[in-house]
Amino acid sequence: MTPNMDGLNSEKRTTKISKRMPRYLKKYWNEGRGDEYDSWGTSWWFFEVSENGDVTRQAELYEVGRLLRYSEEHIEDEFGALAEISIDMSDAEYIAISPEDFEALWNRI
Repeated sequence: MTPNMDGLNSEKRTTKISKRMPRYLKKYWNEGRGDEYDSWGTSWWFFEVSENGDVTRQAELYEVGRLLRYSEEHIEDEFGALAEISIDMSDAEYIAISPEDFEALWNRI
């Protein structure tokens, strides 16, 4: 079962990261969590990054529809935490997305 990605799975999947750093990125993790929540399945991770690649907001959308959100206001919980390391912009698995796509996911209830 694939999560409802309304507008988030577009042709942008093959977009490569240019030298100009995008502010919003997504990446697919094709494996489970490996913990007690492994039944949530695979996941898409979405990032808002600062000019130097630090993650300022992060959302994780799992196959079962579970959405986790982390930011400077909510750094961690029992399921996970905001990334502590900068995004490696040379990793071609990160796909640029629009600010609107990120905000639509972030504001989902």
